[in-house]
Amino acid sequence: MMKNGGLWWLCHMLLLAWAGVLTACGGVAPELPVLLKKDARNSHTWQMHEEQAGAFTLAVAERGGGRAGDMTRIYIEGDGRAYITSGQPSGNPTPHPATGLQLAMADVGAARVVYLARPCQFAWAEMCKFNNYKVWTTERFTEEVVIAYVELVERLSAGQPVEVVGFSGGGFIAAQLAARLSNVVRFVTVAGNVLPNEVNAWHKVMQLEVAAWPAGFGRLAQVPQLHVVGLSDKIVAPQIVESYLRQVQPSCARVVKVAAGHLGPWEIESLLREKDC
Repeated sequence: MMKNGGLWWLCHMLLLAWAGVLTACGGVAPELPVLLKKDARNSHTWQMHEEQAGAFTLAVAERGGGRAGDMTRIYIEGDGRAYITSGQPSGNPTPHPATGLQLAMADVGAARVVYLARPCQFAWAEMCKFNNYKVWTTERFTEEVVIAYVELVERLSAGQPVEVVGFSGGGFIAAQLAARLSNVVRFVTVAGNVLPNEVNAWHKVMQLEVAAWPAGFGRLAQVPQLHVVGLSDKIVAPQIVESYLRQVQPSCARVVKVAAGHLGPWEIESLLREKDC
């Protein structure tokens, strides 16, 4: 039987852990450096930091500097653990596994690779208390979020050419970046939720507040694009990308269907080396 002192210590530690889930603290959460250590086998050195993007503090990891004019490939994470169960928000949306990060770590072709987490993933700021869960649930695709990523990518790229790769819900952010930024020269989706409310309609769940496309989809139809789709994906069905293509009618687009579920396995390195049209 546990003595009173031991029981007090256990309860104290559990309370601290629970408080950490709800309020956490500033700085990059420890999960990110632990995951990036796995990339040491490729002799890659990653720098981790936080970036202010509009009202959000985002966790960022990058490697490789490249030279002026070199292309930067930017990976945008999926929605992560937004919900525990249907309708019940999680206390921490950090993804397990972090599929977008895995794709970034597997990239050996780009001179510079940048990974962008979604709001409240890996980095816990004051706004990420549990009572602000809407930023990773019902408000994760709003105009405020999109503008934050537009401003951040503008700052990180400094006008140099950029390819954006979005996994799952990050695919919508990637598409919006391609529609709005003139230096995005290609965009790629992997299990990409490019039409969030069509996905929600398919799942028969509530519609979200979603950022509007620029008039006429902006420059999106002129940007070369690759969409990697999982034939067994039960989260973002293959017909979502097909619906998107009918609406946008891009001049240069390639769809690759692979035997994968929503979390993969995804191997896109060879696909990234090929031309889309």
